[in-house]
Order: sequence, then structure tokens, then C-alpha cells
Amino acid sequence: MPFSGGGAHLHLDCNDVGIPSVHKVPGMFLPTGVINPIPPARQILTSPVPVPLNPMAALARKCTGAFGRFYKKKTRKLADRLHSKVNRTIKSESLKNMLHKAICTVTGHPVDVASGTFFTDEEDFWLDGPVPLSWERTWYSRSDYRGPLGNGWHHAYDMGVVADTEEGTLTLRMSDGIPVAFPLPTSEEPSFILSERKEARLEQDGGYCVWDMAEDLYYRFTRKEYDSVRLLESVTDCNGLGIRFDYTKEGLLRSITDSTGRRLRVEHDTRSGRILEICGPHPEDPEKEITLASYEYDADGNMTLQRNAAGDVMTYEYAGRLIVKETWRNGLAWYFEYDGTGVGSRCVHTWGDGGIYDHRLTFREGVTEVLDSHGELTVYHHRGGLVWKKVDANGGEHLWRYDDSRRLLAQTDPLGNSTLYRYDRWGNCTDSSDPCGGSVSAVYPAKGNLRNRPVSVTTPDGGTWEFGYDRSGNLVSRTNPEGAVTRMTYRNGAVASVKDPYGVVTRLAYDRFHNLTEASDSRGNTSLYGYDLLGRCVSVTNPKGAVQKREYDPVGRVVRVLDFDGNDIRLSYDGIDNLTEYRDNVQHVEYGYSGMWKLTRRRDHRGVVNFRYDREERLRRVTNERLQSYEFALDAVGNVTAEKGFDGAVRRYLRDRGGRIIRETLPSGMEREYGYDACSRVTRVSYPTAGAPDQTYAYGLSGRLVQASRGESTVEFAYNSLGLPVRETADGNTILRTYDHTGRILTLDSTAGASLRYTRNGYGELEGFTATGGSDGAGSWESAHRHDTLGFEVERILPGGIVRSFAYDDIGRLVDARTRKDSRTRHMRRYRWGVADRLLSVEDSRRGETRYSYTPTGQLERAEYPDGREQWRKSDQTGNLYPDPDMKLRRYLGGGRLEQDGEWHCEYDADGNLTERYLGTGRWLDGKKDRWRYRWNADGSLAKVVRPDKREVEFTYDALGRRLSKSFGTTVTRWVWNG
Repeated sequence: MPFSGGGAHLHLDCNDVGIPSVHKVPGMFLPTGVINPIPPARQILTSPVPVPLNPMAALARKCTGAFGRFYKKKTRKLADRLHSKVNRTIKSESLKNMLHKAICTVTGHPVDVASGTFFTDEEDFWLDGPVPLSWERTWYSRSDYRGPLGNGWHHAYDMGVVADTEEGTLTLRMSDGIPVAFPLPTSEEPSFILSERKEARLEQDGGYCVWDMAEDLYYRFTRKEYDSVRLLESVTDCNGLGIRFDYTKEGLLRSITDSTGRRLRVEHDTRSGRILEICGPHPEDPEKEITLASYEYDADGNMTLQRNAAGDVMTYEYAGRLIVKETWRNGLAWYFEYDGTGVGSRCVHTWGDGGIYDHRLTFREGVTEVLDSHGELTVYHHRGGLVWKKVDANGGEHLWRYDDSRRLLAQTDPLGNSTLYRYDRWGNCTDSSDPCGGSVSAVYPAKGNLRNRPVSVTTPDGGTWEFGYDRSGNLVSRTNPEGAVTRMTYRNGAVASVKDPYGVVTRLAYDRFHNLTEASDSRGNTSLYGYDLLGRCVSVTNPKGAVQKREYDPVGRVVRVLDFDGNDIRLSYDGIDNLTEYRDNVQHVEYGYSGMWKLTRRRDHRGVVNFRYDREERLRRVTNERLQSYEFALDAVGNVTAEKGFDGAVRRYLRDRGGRIIRETLPSGMEREYGYDACSRVTRVSYPTAGAPDQTYAYGLSGRLVQASRGESTVEFAYNSLGLPVRETADGNTILRTYDHTGRILTLDSTAGASLRYTRNGYGELEGFTATGGSDGAGSWESAHRHDTLGFEVERILPGGIVRSFAYDDIGRLVDARTRKDSRTRHMRRYRWGVADRLLSVEDSRRGETRYSYTPTGQLERAEYPDGREQWRKSDQTGNLYPDPDMKLRRYLGGGRLEQDGEWHCEYDADGNLTERYLGTGRWLDGKKDRWRYRWNADGSLAKVVRPDKREVEFTYDALGRRLSKSFGTTVTRWVWNG
């Protein structure tokens, strides 16, 4: 959420184009992540490099080679038999072969490409708690269910089970309405369905319980049958905290008690049994209630309108029992056409207002063709509802391989490179191997209620994270690969204390609604939190007593923040939660949107920035406040093939079948070519038209950079089990680092003679620092540091008896800095702050007071010095800076290039690099005086500067763009880099 109201940030990558991919890779617990800022490349999955042989996996393959085919046939037959035995009494039998929304492949808004089923869903309200209450509903075009929300609609708690002793099955209607049949469990033997990762149990009281291992929630059902169906009675976590449901004698949902004890009242049409409204506690008055959601229906039982707590409505129009038009809370409408008129007809055409996502589907046996809104064809091949091959509009083939339980085993990109997954018998992902052989593996208990929790995770760095749990399954310890342990204790199912690896204990307290109200640590710091009756945080008091207050609208969106510094922030939204207006004490910003949450306009005091999209909602043009445009050309699948900047310069991109950029053509015509490894990491950048040396990169199994070369310069890295660099060698110079068990640096030594030592107190804070600059100890330097209980540095003792002290305000901003020697204050500065963290003035004991002023968007605009001088940083609509209040001393070209600065003029090459800077206009009668010339390397780094006296300054760089040398005459300055 742009609380700052700051400038628009132009960002476009292929992951932002169109609707996100529905092929989600199974989650693997990762304690850390890696980002390599090497030349840009589109990240995709690739892999001709085989994963190293796992001997246990090889043994398993040999064993299953003997009877594996029999086992697969047996389990498949069992699954088929159970599917066929879904009990009709559950009333949603028409969905029995339907895949869950999370794993089916969709197009448009959205239609399952395998079955042609159109489905739509919405979360009408949410209440937080130990087990959050999410009232989500889903409609399927193939559903003949007549439920409490009308024809075809299923809400998340409309679950039930039917026990069939004759067939030996227990049929479960799941939260999305899809039914599944278990072998009938007994009190001694529960039954488990791998494809759903659910275990059904018969409990001692005769009731049935279903454990969802993925959610780690327990669903218990009534012992009483309502029309032969046992309805959902509770949803609880491993600590027994949860949501409770109460029914009328007819089986109508009467009330819901959420996991904090709040009671929701459900009103029905007594004749049809359909829900009319759901009411809950008023957020401020315990004697009142508010309507969280209400519903209207037509005479046929179709839901036609849903209204949320803010009064925003969604409406639906039907042909028979099929939705043909859906209108969102912001007025956006969607339309649907089918190949028939009855329930179960396939959706063959869907589109939104303005023609967005206009998709047409053609079905053949095992194949579905989809034409998008620009006439581009994507072909899907599917089996059993799962897409196993997609041929995109560029002809690239994407492959997926599943086992009989619908678990993803391999994902292959158009270049033939695969990411592989392995699972245990309970469906836990135990190994994820990337195309280059790097893998993350996890170990789970073989049995018991903890078998869905990892006890250890080994990362590609070779480090192993370990996890401990109590009997209920709460995480009580986490140990990193270096042995640092974080410990947790619990009270009534909530975290009561956290002890970090340094021994600092944070204790947590809660109110009767399970809201966190107090967090205090062993250093005496306490933060306080206040809530309304719906569990929304309305106040935060930090350890120094500063308070932030928040206000919400009826659906829980923050509409006002009285911030710690006194800034009064007000926020407005449209019907689908887009922020439409931001206003605080110093600025006002308005936002406009279209389609599916796409920002189309941003207005502030500088003007308007507009964004234009195509009918697949891919960004095509940005127009700034001065009506200058930045444009994108896309290929058939939405990859950027060319971009035209605000300066009119055009860059073009050639991509391989996987969508990676393999050639970039600059506006000057110069080319850069890119090579990749199987994981789509850049391994080579070459410059065929410039003759410059290649830049090459190599990576370890973890994906971390281990070598980078450019010409004669090579940089190499080695890492520890936490992924921190312990050795860096560059052109014969080596830097060695050591860390404590949490990853904080302790020592740094360089072969150039530098030796740095860091000592820390019991809280991990820097206590002492020593630097030695030579083998004989000459040039040593040391400092001591003291911190307050919040970790802010309050004193620094420097060589020569110099002491610097610091003081901060209630929200951590520096307000006083003093320098002392021999117990006397030699220098002092005071800092005065305004709202939105704007520094208003600095009072210097020697120079006097300097005042600062800002634009409404927070950019520093003027400094007024004690002697009366003024320094300006005036900015125009697009952020170009001027040193004068009238903005006449400078002139800019498109794209923010400085053309004139006083009497100085600048010239640029076609790629936008500065080539000359001189006095005068450069015209025939006004020659170029004091002329500076600049030459650039093919990668955009500065190679040479020719001074007005014709003497040259030359620069060299390593493959990471860090400057290695500067040469001027006989003087050469060299740099050795730390990180």
C-alpha cells in the first residue's frame, strides 16, 4: 500500500504480464532466499543438467520396477472405485471428478481448460483469530447443488459427511463443494487419501473427524444426521482453538462462533433455507451488531446479489441456472457463453468490459484450444483433468508430469529443462531439485500428528535447519546450520515467549479474544496493542510511549492513521479494495484503475501519470506528467520485444523459446548477447559489435555467484552454510570473513593487510571495533560502542579520547549528536523533525541553524543556511532538478537528460550516455570551451574521460561493475572491494 504517496515506480517484467500462471510449484519450506543482481534475465525453469544420482532413490526405482506397475494400477483402481462410490446423499455428486481450483489450469475469468467448467469465487468477509474465519463462496457451472446460498453455490463451511456402511465409504463434501470418498474409518484404523492429503477418523464419541494435513486443521462433524448428512460442527487447530457451528433442528446454520469467541448470527429464508444475511458484533458498541454479508435470490433460487458490510454489491445474471453476467463491486462486468443451456454445459466464450480477456475455447478429446483477445492461440493437452502439455502462442512447449495422486513430479520448460519433486507417503514434498542439480530436502516424521511438519531442512548450501515441536505440534525450537537456537513457549495455544539465540526473551500477552496486547523483552521494552471488537488493531504504543491510532471501514480496510509523528493519513478505496485516494498533512494523491486491479492513473501536485494496457491487461504505455510516453512492444505471449523510452530511443530484444533475452540491440545499433545456465541464470554477456571482452559468471548449487570474470579480472566467492560469503578473491587479493552463529560478522582479513575485528555484547550489538592497516600493526584504529535497550547506538568512543553521543526521539529519529573530549562538549548538533519523517532543521553549535523545506511529495527542495544563503533543488513535473527557484538555469531533454546547466552544455550518444560537456553552445560562432569528453564501455560503464587539457583519465572494472583502477598520467589508483 503506497502510504508514502510517493512517485510511481515503473516496473515491468514477464511475471506482471496478464493473468499469473496457475501452475504453482508445490511449496517447500525455505529458511532463506537468494537474489543475484547480475544483468537482467527472465527467470524461468530450465534443465538439461541431470540431478546427481540418489542411491536410495535408485534402489526405490529398482524395487518399484518389480511391482511398481502393479502398485500403481492397484492404487488407481482404488481411487477410481472410491470416486464411483461418492454417496449421492452428499448432494454435490456432479463435482466428484472436479479438480480443486488450486491445481486446475484456467483461462479467462476463469474457465477450467480441461473440463470447460466456469467457476467464480469471492470472500465476502474475514475475521482474524487463531483459526481465521474466511467466508468464501464458489460457484461452478457444472454444479447442480441446491445449497444455502442458492443454485450452484458452495460456501467454505458448507461441509458434511455421509457414512455408508454397506459400501464401506465415508463421503466428504469439502470446503469448495467437491466430494471425495474415504474408505470407512474405524476407531482403530483411520483412512487416508493421498491426493487430498486428508485423513478421516472415527472418534471415541462416535463422531467423524477429518484432518487436513495441508492446512493442519481438524474438521469435526455432528453426530446427528440432517437429511442423512452430518454437518460441520467445528474447525480447530492443533491446540483445540477453532470455529464452532450451531444448527437449527432442520439443519440450517443458525450461528457461528469464531476462534476468538465472537458470535455471528445467520438469518435464513425459512421456506427455502437459503441464507439472507450474516450479522456480527459491532466493532465499537458491544450492544449492537452489523451486517457482514447479505444475499438476494430470484424465484428459481439463483443468487442475484451479494452485499458486503460497506454496502458494495456483486450482481449475477442467469440463463436458467448458468451465470451469463457477473458484475463486480467496482462496476466491472464479465460475460459468459456456453455450448448448451443446462447445468454442466461447457463455457466456450468469456470476456470482460472493454473486451479484456476475450477468450474463446474449442474442445476436442484431450485437447483444448484457446484464442485470446488478440487472436493468439494456446493449445492445452490434458488427461484426467490435469494439463500435461501447453503449447504457447510462440510454439514453446511447457510440460508437467504428475503421479496418480496428482502430485507434480516434474515441470519442464520449452528448452527441455526440468525441475523435479519427490514426496513421502503423506504427500510432503521431501526434495525439490532444480535443473542445475541444486536441491532442497526435508525430513518429516513417519507417523503421528506431526508427520506434516519438517524436522529438518537441508538447503543447497549444505546447511541443515532443525525444528522441534511440542506434543500439540507447536514449533518450540528452530536451529540454524551454525547452531543458533530460537526457542518458543506457549500458553493456551498462543506463543507466550520467544528466546532468541543471544538469550533475549520476548514475552507476549493476549486479551480474552486472543489478540496480542503486549510484547515485552528482558531489556525492559514493552509495546502495547489495542483492538476493536472485530479484532482489528486500532492502536499501537511503542516502548517509548509514542502512539499510532488506526480507523477502519466496515469491511476492515484502514481509512485513517494518526501516525506516531502526528501525521494524519486518510485513505479511500473502490469496491474491490484498490486505493483510490491518499491524503495526509502534506500531500494528496489520487489513483484510478481499470479491469483487474490495473493502475491506470496517478495524480498528485505535479500532474498525472497514465498507464495503458492491452486487452490481456499487459502494460503497453506509460505517459508521464509532461505527456512523454514510454512504450512496450510484446510478442504473442506477452514478452517485451522492444521498448521506446521517454527520450524516443528504442531498445530491441530477441528471446529464445523459453522467453529469455539472448540479444539486446541498443538504440545505437550495438548488440549485447546473453548466455544462461539451465536455471536461467546469466553465465555470459558478450558484445559482438563492440569487440569488448566477454563477462562470464558461474554459480554454485545454491544459486549463489561463485565466479565472475571480465577480461583479465576474476572474482571468486565461497560461502558458509548460512549462505554468507566467507572468502572473496579478486585478482590475487583475498578477503576472509568469519561470523557468529547468527550470521553477524566477527572478523575480516585481507591479504592487502587490512584486519578488522568486531566484538559484540550479549545481545549481538556491536560493542567494539578494531582495524589494523598493516602487518606490523601500524595504522591501527579502534572504537567502543554503547547502545540503549532498544539497540540504538548512544555512545561511540573513538581514538584520542573523543566521545560521540547520540539521542533519539520517541520514534527512533536522531535528535541530538554531541562530540566530547576531556569531558568537554566540543561540538553539538540538534535535529528537528516534522511529519512524514521530514528533517526540518539542523542546529549546529558552530555554524548555526540550517532549515529545510520540501515539496508535497517529500522531495528536499530548499536549504537555508545560517549566513542567509539558499540552496535550491527545485523539481519539475517529472522530477528533473534545478538549482534556482525559477527553474531557468537548466534545460532537460526527453528522458531526464540534462542539456544545459547554466553556461554548460551537454551532448549524448544514441544510447543516452553523456559524451561531451562544455561551455558555450557549440555553434560555429560560439565554440566548445573547457570541453570534457567521455567514452563508454559496451556494458555502459565509463571507460575514459578526456579533460580540457587533452589529458586522459582511464577506468577499469570487474565483471560486477565495481571500479578496479583509475589511471591519470603515471598515477594509478586501485580498489579492493569488500562485497
